[in-house]
Amino acid sequence: IMKETRASLERERDVAASAKQLTLGWMQVLPVDRVSFIVPWEGEERMLLTAENRYNGELAPEHGCHSLLGMSSDRYRDAFGPDKYVLLPGEAAEYGLCNDCGHQGLTMPLFSAMDDDISGLAIIHTTDSVDLQPELEDVLSRVSPALSVALEREMISRRLESERDHIFERSIRDPLTGLFTRRYMDDVGGRMISANDRDSTREVALLMFDIDHFKRVNDTYGHQKGDDVLAAFAQVLIDGAREADLPVRYGGEEFAFFAFVDTTEGAKAIADRFRRQVSDLEFEHEGTTFSVTVSVGVALHELGETLAETLRRSDLALYEAKETGRDRVCISEGSLPTITV
Repeated sequence: IMKETRASLERERDVAASAKQLTLGWMQVLPVDRVSFIVPWEGEERMLLTAENRYNGELAPEHGCHSLLGMSSDRYRDAFGPDKYVLLPGEAAEYGLCNDCGHQGLTMPLFSAMDDDISGLAIIHTTDSVDLQPELEDVLSRVSPALSVALEREMISRRLESERDHIFERSIRDPLTGLFTRRYMDDVGGRMISANDRDSTREVALLMFDIDHFKRVNDTYGHQKGDDVLAAFAQVLIDGAREADLPVRYGGEEFAFFAFVDTTEGAKAIADRFRRQVSDLEFEHEGTTFSVTVSVGVALHELGETLAETLRRSDLALYEAKETGRDRVCISEGSLPTITV
């Protein structure tokens, strides 16, 4: 039975299938209910893969058996003996290696084929207590190498996928503000207005922001303080964004914000709320306090209009807001902007 289970493990390509094969195989010799796994993740985090989370993984709560992870095979065998590959509940606690693992069943350390350290733990949950005889432990341990390879293969794949996600996230986020980049805006903003062309019941508002007299901030307080102002303004947008909104650092001290709205008044309300929140911010520099204001241009996408055309209208509205006194919202109606204070 174990020979067939091991062969099945070597063929499987994901940990869920491996767990299923293990459960079916071990049920022939043990009162096995299910199999779960604990593996190292990022930093000090541990990932728990169980049937309940479909083996997709979730962060594991602190657990005594975590201290086994990363342990060398030499240290493990010094503590338990050369033939000890499966631990009963609490058995490791007797050696001061971990607390009682708190489950009924067995813990099987899985040794990495690369460095022979414990790279994962297979938790074999049972419906009854187990009398672990040497012969039975030997049978179970025969599966350990193949299971270790299957689990390592799975985790390597997941780490590569996670790293790809991190790289992609870094590529679409402005490093200073955390807002989306202009390149990402071209893609997602374009899809938002295309969706509006197909369904005109919800309009897309494009808000363009420019921090007033930002050059004066840099000249007076230094570029580091200027960066602080940009980051603080960006946080206002992030905190006020809904799930479907798109906050963007457009360039320099200019920012864009895409939002689905029902009316022009709804778009104005969003812009004016951000404007007031920015004016309430306070910054300190060498014992002095200063604040900033922001001008806002708003354009609602018109059916059939390109992203570039909507951007141009919102930019014209922003220019109008700057020219007529700053710290105000200007809304574009068709081709010409009109002012609201």
